[in-house]
Amino acid sequence: MAKLTSIKTDTKKSIEGLWQLFDVGIEFLIAKKPNHKYEEKLMKLSKPYVQLARRGQMPVELDREITLKAVVGTVLLNWRNLDDDDGKPIKFTEKKAIEILSDEAYEDLYNWILMTAHSTALYRIEDDEEAGKNSQTTSRGT
Repeated sequence: MAKLTSIKTDTKKSIEGLWQLFDVGIEFLIAKKPNHKYEEKLMKLSKPYVQLARRGQMPVELDREITLKAVVGTVLLNWRNLDDDDGKPIKFTEKKAIEILSDEAYEDLYNWILMTAHSTALYRIEDDEEAGKNSQTTSRGT
């Protein structure tokens, strides 16, 4: 039988995020989705379009753009080991993250970020014994 605490969310991890390994050594700091910061930002960004959404007339691309802008800075918090094609580090900024993730060529990355953020198991409270075993970053598995 499982203890109730085994499914309890670590609210600190949920908001501050966890470093997650993608491909070729690139890491992303990802908070849980949804979280209250994401929801607040999404509501603010969506407000001008409430009537369109209620009528079911929200264009898919506009909805995706709003969601992406809400994700960046509240779910996707940072990255490391990400270089441009000349080998120069790309500094994380919300503007740069939106620019990259708006490009359809990076749709797999964006989807991976969203799937990772929805992984409730990553953001659960670990007991002291398990915390030591599971302290490494996770991999995309490719």
